[in-house]
Amino acid sequence: MAATELKVVNKTGKTNQTSCGGKVTVAQPPLNLRKDLIDIHSLVVRTPGYHSFLYKYLVLQSIRLFTALSIPVAIYVLQVSDIDNLNDTEMAVLGSLGLLNIVGRLTPFATSILIDGFKEKLQAKQATMVVFEMQHSAHLTTPTGEFSQLLSKVFRNLDVLLPALYGALVPLWVETFAAVMFITIAYGCIGVVQLLLFLAYTAACYKAAKAKSERNKKMMMTLFSNWGKIMETARSYERAHFFDNVEHEIGCAHEMFVSMGTQIKAVTTGEHKEAMTLQLVSLTVTALFIGVVIGSLGGGVSGIEKAALAFYFFTFIGSLDVYAIGVSNLRTTVVEYQTFNDFITKLSDVVDKEGAADLELKKNPEIEFKNVTFSYGGKTILDDVSFKVEGGQTLGIVGSSGCGKSTILRLLLRFYRQSSGTIMVDGKDIAKVTGSSLRRLFSVVTQDAQLFNASIRENIGYGKMGSGDEEILQAAKLAELTLKEAEGKDGVENDLTLDKVCGEKGAKLSGGQQQRVALARAMLKNGTIYLLDEPTTGLDGLVAKNLQKTLDELSTNATSICVTHHLGDLEKAHQVLYLNGGKIVERGNYAELMKAKGEFYNQVQARKN
Repeated sequence: MAATELKVVNKTGKTNQTSCGGKVTVAQPPLNLRKDLIDIHSLVVRTPGYHSFLYKYLVLQSIRLFTALSIPVAIYVLQVSDIDNLNDTEMAVLGSLGLLNIVGRLTPFATSILIDGFKEKLQAKQATMVVFEMQHSAHLTTPTGEFSQLLSKVFRNLDVLLPALYGALVPLWVETFAAVMFITIAYGCIGVVQLLLFLAYTAACYKAAKAKSERNKKMMMTLFSNWGKIMETARSYERAHFFDNVEHEIGCAHEMFVSMGTQIKAVTTGEHKEAMTLQLVSLTVTALFIGVVIGSLGGGVSGIEKAALAFYFFTFIGSLDVYAIGVSNLRTTVVEYQTFNDFITKLSDVVDKEGAADLELKKNPEIEFKNVTFSYGGKTILDDVSFKVEGGQTLGIVGSSGCGKSTILRLLLRFYRQSSGTIMVDGKDIAKVTGSSLRRLFSVVTQDAQLFNASIRENIGYGKMGSGDEEILQAAKLAELTLKEAEGKDGVENDLTLDKVCGEKGAKLSGGQQQRVALARAMLKNGTIYLLDEPTTGLDGLVAKNLQKTLDELSTNATSICVTHHLGDLEKAHQVLYLNGGKIVERGNYAELMKAKGEFYNQVQARKN
């Protein structure tokens, strides 16, 4: 396999490089825990239902705080009272505090349920943002496998982060500082020592979490790089057999699995070492605190007070295991969030500008490019391109591969932002209108049919949600696609039916069938502008001819732009542009270009011969 390198520039201006040969280098901005926590919090605040969640969360944490303080308060009551002669009121207070402590055991469970419900809303919002508000070029430049891995990080990240922050850390911080206050009042330096030991334990947890996050980051990038290659190997069945390279593909896949296994083993080994270290730190904290308590209290404290202090302290020590996991999860997920957020917050050409207006839907809108230049990756794709398509007319665009034909369509769809110049639809600058209102105008057919693993009914119906079978069948008929509503009486699909599943990327259909399903979908939408990128690709001669006739008829009721290599399809086009090197080198209708005997004429003659 030839090693190809992919570079993705992030918002810091640094470059992420992924080599298909297996080497991965990542330019990662330094961790700013405070800033990243603020970024995460801002995302949480924007989630629907946040204020309701916050109110319920604060109520539960207030209950939890009162219950957590029950033991320190009980110790304080014992310290200021005559233990041998407790009155009824003091006994009632101690009994109530004990009961409150029991009730408080339920609050973590209730908090967990509350966080899980809110987390699902946040995950759905984040996942939607990732897919549809990203820069279009990020979809194209992201290595195979990395995108799906990043999407999975949305759910895993929030799965871990919210319980760690809101369920483990915040409650224990509040409880500890409040308890320290009461114990300091009652016993002086013991509370201060507890606080210092707690902070030392927190520092040890954070250091261990930092090492873990570094290992996880390396593992993430290894998985990002290798998993997509493994999936590509799995899809190379025919290619491997065509060239007798089965053993080579198996060897490559084995190397990738070994690489992933090495990183995973490094993570698990490190986790075992850190768990042992934290246990030693916990035992040290326990021993030091017991020594301080015994040395400070001496013989002036009753047995009941000592028992209460011991019960509180060992309860506190027991909670540190959960606390350590929370610190580790917080540190790890913040690093993952940073990687993830850096990926999804690249400047997007899809997002509307502030104050963008809706574009009114009109029949036969006109299209105009004014001195449009577009560069990508340091290369000029379109160079000062200008043309105008009158409403209801058809524009044909031809030229060699890579000359910028399809780029014109994607600029019009606003998947890219031009480097300079203006693109107008019905006299409106498309940069100043909403993307949704702009794209409502278009019926689009591309070289890739872009089918999904669902029935033909669902694939065609995607063009106009809620369409009935009658409309879908009519659109299929226009696209020269013969369909039956249901399978035969014997239950066998002898012909194409609406219920036939297309397979992954249309794999269960022939190339021609895929293209006709895509055409039917565009015809069902019936936009006022048709954008056709090689619409007759993969069709046999007679079907292609009939389909072109249908497209010609449709074009009389809509403005159309057709990109094609089949130059004969453009005989009825009102205007044809011939592109070379990103520039328009010839323009005119079919007859005019043939009469001029330039590049267009030469291409037509070459195809005839």
